[in-house]
Amino acid sequence: MKSDHADHDWEMVNARKYDKRGSGRLPLAMVALCVFAGCYALFRVGLSLSIGSAINVNKESKVKEQQLTDHEKHVLATVKRTQPQLQPQVQPRFDYNNMVTLSSLSAGDFINEAEAETEVPSTYPKLSPLRSLLSNWDQNALGVFSPPPEPFVEELLTFDFQDEAEMEVALKFREAEVPFKVRNIPGLREEDIPSGAWTDEFLNAKFRQVDDQVDHAESSVSNTFFSALRGGGVVPSPGPRLGYTVEASRLGNFFLWYDPRKLRGKDPPQVTSPKGMRTFREFWDHARKRDLNDGPNDEYDPNDIHYYAQLGIGRFKSEKEEEEVRGRFGFILDRVPFFRSTKGVDNFFVFNFEKNKGIQCRIGERGVTAADHYDSGRNMVAMLLGAKRYILSPPSSCPDLGIEPSREDSSYRHSRLDFSMMEGMSSEGMLRGDEEKIKKLKRAGNAMSVETVVKEGEVLYIPSFWFHYITSLQSSFQCNSRSGTPSEEDYEWKIHGGKKAIVDCLGHDPQPDHHHDTQNRDHQ
Repeated sequence: MKSDHADHDWEMVNARKYDKRGSGRLPLAMVALCVFAGCYALFRVGLSLSIGSAINVNKESKVKEQQLTDHEKHVLATVKRTQPQLQPQVQPRFDYNNMVTLSSLSAGDFINEAEAETEVPSTYPKLSPLRSLLSNWDQNALGVFSPPPEPFVEELLTFDFQDEAEMEVALKFREAEVPFKVRNIPGLREEDIPSGAWTDEFLNAKFRQVDDQVDHAESSVSNTFFSALRGGGVVPSPGPRLGYTVEASRLGNFFLWYDPRKLRGKDPPQVTSPKGMRTFREFWDHARKRDLNDGPNDEYDPNDIHYYAQLGIGRFKSEKEEEEVRGRFGFILDRVPFFRSTKGVDNFFVFNFEKNKGIQCRIGERGVTAADHYDSGRNMVAMLLGAKRYILSPPSSCPDLGIEPSREDSSYRHSRLDFSMMEGMSSEGMLRGDEEKIKKLKRAGNAMSVETVVKEGEVLYIPSFWFHYITSLQSSFQCNSRSGTPSEEDYEWKIHGGKKAIVDCLGHDPQPDHHHDTQNRDHQ
């Protein structure tokens, strides 16, 4: 949904661009006349006319600015601050894989040559108030001309999967239920991608096959699975999920998870299968254009319509089911071989196969932001393409985040707060008069949190009951898989509150939400 002031904002942006074009320029004919005739007087007249024109435009712009609301002034000031002297029509995406990063810790700091027991420090990871993280890097600062602050301070440890000593330390951190990242994993590495694979044309071709198969299935009276999935409803499927769905948010770039069974006549925050998005190519073309159209000629607008695609691959229990899945999504399974197993063999990434629900994938365009929430299952998140910003908050931060505590609410265990509307942030003025939400946002700013950029080829571990607020920094393709909840006794010594903090916050025991785990509607 666009802001009531969106059109007015961009009128002011256009006025700014006209102002920059008009100031200090002389008509070519006048310049030529001066060169050949040496008419110094005419030069002075032309210069004064040009300057006078610029002054008039400046005066008009200033008058318009005086009539703006505080929110509109903030939008305009942001555009002016980031506007460059040159205005290319198209800009490449910011390269997050090569962003300047400063790591506060390294895995080597925890490798003890004497093979002593590794202890996870209670101060890991280093936490900061949510407000300070967003003040340093605004949620909607996603342009080529408004890149992340560099160096970006990475507070999470990153372990090398090929280094046995590092992975032994990683196992200790996983058992301590704290977040970290893993890199250099077979399947996710650049050298593991076949030539020509995972390009735009490759993805369009692969999903074209899925579109054709799903459309064929929808035409069958006896097959209700695919039509239910494409419609965004609850899918009681006993086998692997083989389709995908596209949603458009009614809240700009903000996506709030909801249980359609509990809406009770209310409009959902998202529209499923939106008009003009019936094929993957239509969706992906829109995402890529949002990547490229950047800068002052097409500034990123968080209030514009955004799209989010999702698909799920249920846990297959036989070779026949695996063959069926491979017929559609084999190219995904090849990138995340560590997320699948037909024989129930655990590994570092899927370490409780009996409680594993399969693979869920999210395909987002730049700016898509998933509401803050926790999951009961221990979560491994693999980035196949692009990059996402994750803001993680430990269970002990639950009281500050505005989490919905009622099981009967359609957005149970999620927060309805868009943190970009916090005081001092880019969308602050969107909450005029909503004093209750303003108060909640002010409190949320105090929530202790840590941020990380999950880049292509990395896996992020999110422990049970840790909150995560996610923004797609560019078009991205991410898959995740969960491994159940740790045993109750494990939570007696967790260093960031664990399940007990969630029980105290919600007022009841948060049993794993099996419906949430099994349907294809999770906004990771």
